[in-house]
This record gives sequence, structure tokens and C-alpha cells, in this order.
Amino acid sequence: MSKFIQYTNVPVFANFSNVNTAPTTGIGGTSDLLAANSVSINFDTQLEPRKFLGKNPISNDYAPTGPSQAKLSLSWFPLIGENAFSRQLSQTGVLALTGDFTTGHQIRVGNFLFKDCYLNSYSIQITPYQPVSFTADFNSFDVNNIEGTEFTGMARAPSLLSGAGTGTYFEAMHALAVGVTGNLEPLPQSKKSIQISTSCSRSAVYTIGSKIPERVFLNSVERTVTVEGENVGSIIDFNGSGDGKKIDFKFSPFRYVVTGDSFDPKADHNRQLVITVSGKISAQSLSVQPGNTLNGSVTIRENIF
Repeated sequence: MSKFIQYTNVPVFANFSNVNTAPTTGIGGTSDLLAANSVSINFDTQLEPRKFLGKNPISNDYAPTGPSQAKLSLSWFPLIGENAFSRQLSQTGVLALTGDFTTGHQIRVGNFLFKDCYLNSYSIQITPYQPVSFTADFNSFDVNNIEGTEFTGMARAPSLLSGAGTGTYFEAMHALAVGVTGNLEPLPQSKKSIQISTSCSRSAVYTIGSKIPERVFLNSVERTVTVEGENVGSIIDFNGSGDGKKIDFKFSPFRYVVTGDSFDPKADHNRQLVITVSGKISAQSLSVQPGNTLNGSVTIRENIF
């Protein structure tokens, strides 16, 4: 095992379209490479010290009280343009992982292939003049069958990333190519940043004699959208606001902004991806600092499952 593994040897691949199927690692239309800019992996064990009446405890005598799990946190720039080297389903497919699946999905980080991965949460950050970024957290319930026992990275990753990185910035989702429409009020009159977050609550069911769960059940799904801007409009009451209303977020690749003279991010025919939120405005905030204008934010909550 190498003492120092550079980031260029740690590509991230994810198959979000097919359950229990390894992501593909080839360049071209079958690649599941993510344009990831950060990844973290944590292995958790549940142990308790064993103690007996009339005996002093042994310093390294522990017994497992629960299953081992791996927690994966990813951040990436989804590539949705026609010239992207990765499949679009591997870029934005995380949006569909809030459902109830009999088996999990698979994610590869370097030479480690994580199986039985279930989504805990994802977040989409939209900031002016910046690429749209995704973050997601997963639990991998099958840590006993990870390919390899040591993390060595991927030897041919530099050439892989070099080929897949050519011009990919133009295929990424970008704030300049995001259209916000709908009739949900009160929203800030000017929108400085938007964050769309979804969290899933799950329960794993284990059976006697098995290290991996028999089934992972979905308990609930809730989506939260925070919109920051110059003002928040009328004040909500104790029951919130936004009944029967919705807001649409329409996403297109940055290439459309560069090559389209009359590109309108709000037009339906231009968008590659649409996220529709229909919930309750549950919180508002206002703040002002000397020399600045009044800023505000609203929080929308949507009970999905």
C-alpha cells in the first residue's frame, strides 16, 4: 500500500440507476464517473467492554453490540450536457434514491466498491455565478464484502480523469442556467442563493446469523428548501404560507448560456432537469447590517413520504 495516495488516483463512480450493480469505469457513454470534489469514508463499529463480577476488566476485551457500517459523504458537480462523458443518470440519479428499495446501490471510490448503499440525505446548492453542486450521504450496510482490504486508489485514474475532464465544465449545471418559476408566495423578490435538501429516515432489519440486513425499510422523506434574497414579502402566520402553490427549479448545462444568444433558463424547452416543490413556508428571517440592504430568507418544508 502506498503511503501517500494523490487525489488524482481517487476517482468516484456511482451507479444510481440500477440496484445492486457496480458502476462502470470506462470513458465514453457508459461511464459512471462523478465530477467529485470531495469524498469522505467512515467505518463505524458498535462495541461495549465486557465486564464480569469479581474480575478486573481486560483492556482490549470488547463485544459487538450492533452491525458494522460505512458512511460515505460525496460532493460533486453534476454533468448533464450532451457532451458529458458520464451518463446523466449517474449524475442526477441521486434524486430518485429517496424511495424504498429491496437492495441498495453501489458506489466505487478508488479501488473500494461499496455495496448496499442507501441514501440518508442529499443537498443541492445554487450560488450566483457558480456551478451547481450536489452533496449526498450514504450508509453502506455490506462492509464485509468490500473489494480489497487496503485502499490503494486506482492506478490509471490520472488518464481517466484527464480524458473525462476535457470541456466538462460546459456540461455542468450552473447558476446562470437555472430558472425559478411558480406561484409560491412569499418568496424573496431577488434570489441570492438557494439550497434544496432532502433527508430520509430508514430502519435496517437484521436476522439471526446474518451480518447484513435482511431489508432496509424507508420510514419518512422530507424536503427542505431555503431561499435567500433581498426581501421576503408578506409575513407568514402561525400556519405558514404557500397552500396549494408550487415552485419549479429548471436546470440546464452551462453550455446553453455560452452558445445560446437567446437562452432563457425559465423556458420549458431549454431545461434538462426540473425539480418541483409544493410545500409549506414554515420559517422566515430578516437581517440587516450597516451599509447593506435588508436581507431575508424563507424555508419551505415538503412532506414527501
